Formats: sequence, C-alpha cells, structure tokens
Amino acid sequence: MKRIMKISLSIAFALAMITCVLTPFTAMAGFAPEPEPEAPSFDSVVHTPTYPMGHTWDIDPNPLTGGDIIKVSATISGDGFDSVWLSSNFCNRESCPMPPPDESMTSVDDGVYEANLPGDYTENMGFGAPTYEASSNFGSYVEYRIITKSGGMEVGRSGTIKIYPAWPPLQINATSAVSSTDVYVGNTFWVNGTAKYWASMYEPGDSTKLIPAESSSVVVKVGATSFPATTTDVNGDYSVEVTAPATAGVYQVNTTVSNAASNRNKPCVSADIAINVNSYPVVDDVGITLSDDSVYPGDSVTVSGTVLYDTGNPVVTPYLYVNISGSSYLTSTNADGYYSQLLNAPMGPNDYSIDVTAVDDYYAAHTEKTSTTTLTVQTPTMDVTVDLNPTAAMVSMEIQVSGTATYGNALP
Repeated sequence: MKRIMKISLSIAFALAMITCVLTPFTAMAGFAPEPEPEAPSFDSVVHTPTYPMGHTWDIDPNPLTGGDIIKVSATISGDGFDSVWLSSNFCNRESCPMPPPDESMTSVDDGVYEANLPGDYTENMGFGAPTYEASSNFGSYVEYRIITKSGGMEVGRSGTIKIYPAWPPLQINATSAVSSTDVYVGNTFWVNGTAKYWASMYEPGDSTKLIPAESSSVVVKVGATSFPATTTDVNGDYSVEVTAPATAGVYQVNTTVSNAASNRNKPCVSADIAINVNSYPVVDDVGITLSDDSVYPGDSVTVSGTVLYDTGNPVVTPYLYVNISGSSYLTSTNADGYYSQLLNAPMGPNDYSIDVTAVDDYYAAHTEKTSTTTLTVQTPTMDVTVDLNPTAAMVSMEIQVSGTATYGNALP
C-alpha cells in the first residue's frame, strides 16, 4: 500500500515538473494556435453573353456555326483554397453524355476567375466549335458550377446554373414610342423602346421570353436627320434624346437596331411614328386703351388692355412695359392676358406716344410685340374772378381788389 502511494506521488511530481517546464517554454516561444482558413464564399457567378445563342443541328458546313462561346466569371472571397475549377455538363435533345473534364479557371484579378465553357463536348470534338447546340423546343441545356480545391481536395462548390442556348434569331424586333407626338420646332423629345430577337427564346417553347437584343446599336432618324447611335442595355431597352426639326411640319420617326455579332446581326427598322412639329406661338395682339386720351398736365391716366398669341390664347407674362416720355412702368398680365397700369400725364402740353411692349416668358422663342397710342396733354385755360370792395368809391379812395384764378380743368 505504501509502495503504491509512493509511486502515485512520484508520477504526480513528475507531471508537475513537466508542467512547470513546458508552460514557461511555450509562453517564451510565443506559440499561438494556427488560424483556421476562411471558407470560400462565391460572391458572384455570371456568364457572358447573358443569353447565349446555340448552333444549329446541322454538321455541314464544318465547323458548326451560329453558337456563342460562353465565358464564365466567378468572384470568390476567402483563402481556404488553392485552385478554382469550372465543372459543366450538357444534355442535348437525345441524352446527357458523359461530362467533360473540369476546366481550370484563370485568376484575372484579385478574387476573380475566368474560363470558357468547353462546348458540346461529344459532338464538337471532331468539328472544333466550342459552342452548344440550340435548345429550341426540345429543352437542350448546359449546366455548370464552380468548384474550389485545396491540395486536390474539394473545399467549396457554388450552386448549379442552367443555360438554354437559344435558337439563332430570325430578326431583331424593335418596338418604339415617342415621349410626345406634338412638339415645337427645335425642342428635344425622347424615343424609347425595347429590342428582342424574334423566335429566339431563353426558355424553350415560351415565346413570351424572347432574348433581349442587348449591346445592340440604336440609330434614330427624324425626317432626314439621323442622331448618334446609342446602345441597348442588358434588357434590350433603349432611350434616345433627339431634337425636332427647325421647320414646322409632319415628320416620320423610325429606329434601326442592329448588332455587330455575326450570329445576331439581323437589323430591324421599327414602324414609322408620325410627329407634328409646330411653330412657337408668337405674341400677336397687344391691346391698348386709355381711360382718357386728352387730359391736362399731371392728370392720372389708366392704360389697360389684353395681350394674345396668334393662336388666340392669352399671353401670361410678368414682362409688360408701359413707356411714356422717358418714363417706364413694369407690370404683368393675369391668366386672361389682361393688364392695367396707372400713370400721370406729363406736365408739358403736347401729344405723347404711349408704347406698350409684351414679352413672352413661356415659350422658348420669347417673342414680343409693341402697340402704340397717343395721349394729348392740353394747355390749361385760365378762369379769373375779381371782387371789389367797395364796389363804388370816391376819387383816390382805397379799393380792395381780390379774386380767384383757376385752370379750365379746375386745377388751382
């Protein structure tokens, strides 16, 4: 019993010694646990073209034509991998053959990897076209995923993405609309629309899901004038700002959409849209009426009237000027085109021109017109009344004379 206790104590002492020796050594050496690798995260996986075309089923001529080479791009974060692979398979209208070997993806930027899908592997080995046959209504499809490996072992896998290579398009179908069919000369307006590939679907058999004609050139023509090309977006949408001709009239607007890629270049000219290009309304009539056209110096006079466009509509403007004898008054018209301005007649008897100028503030042409009338300022007549006090007197007697002198217009 004593021997057993002695052995136990010896072992405990030895372990304590080992602990005492190792603990300081570990701390002194600065050893720390190795950080765990960050698991791969597939931030984005995309392919271009977004809606790829497939080749036709004929194998003559050789090689197969009409299909797109599909590039896959993956953005991956994390550091727990040393290689990235593109895994794919293709199922044609008859079968899903053995998948091709995985493709090694190339690093093209920090965390960005790219590779091309290999194409219809079994059918194209002998023809050299790294594309896929078109799905049409039979549901042929390509599927792919991204795989990350470390030391040859898989450590991450993206979701599977399925593509239906579309049948080569018969025509680009563009529908256009204009923001307004009635515009003024020189005004800008917008031509908006969407372009899709006719009979080319991104889901087999569903004609409501036609492939957008993305990255296609759009040229808009108004009359004989073409406007610089723009490009459709990923949805095939476009919006072009154009300018109306400088001459009034009826003009046709049409849009041409085309694509530089040989398997997509099926240009379309949209149906003509007629627009009316109108001349700007001009200030045509400035009415002018005086409350009294013959007054005495300093009298108050009201100048009023109505201003109209050549269309007969009222001119509403804050810029209406009334000028007389070097004096200018600024007033405005109301919603009916009516104005009224009070002024004082000049002090010198004479005939004076009163000019009323209306400047259009609404339309870009800013037309103006002036009307003139005459104000007569009369020479005042003098009325004098005399009072004598007394009215009868002796010779040399003082007489008080008083009276009132007034102008004929009752001014003192």
